[in-house]
Amino acid sequence: MEKESQEKYGLGYKNEINAFIPKDSPEVQAIINDMRGRKWVVILMDQNENFKVAGTPEIPLRVSFDLDTGSDTPDRNGHSISFYGTQTSKAKFIADPFSE
Repeated sequence: MEKESQEKYGLGYKNEINAFIPKDSPEVQAIINDMRGRKWVVILMDQNENFKVAGTPEIPLRVSFDLDTGSDTPDRNGHSISFYGTQTSKAKFIADPFSE
């Protein structure tokens, strides 16, 4: 999600990239603990299969996690992960970062 907003410095773009990590485990918790407090630049593929980059080294994204254990058997058990931040420009299109 990318939402335009008026900030004190001018126009801003609020980025939020959400995902889900299934199953809670000691290994997942160790990875999450390692990810917390870091600054992130995220490469993503949008619904049109275009690659974009959100965040910059100067204005990085942050990360947060929420654990959902589920109240019923069919409910999801795992962590919701969110990379978020307000940028001074929209997420930029980039060439396929995985091609040679």
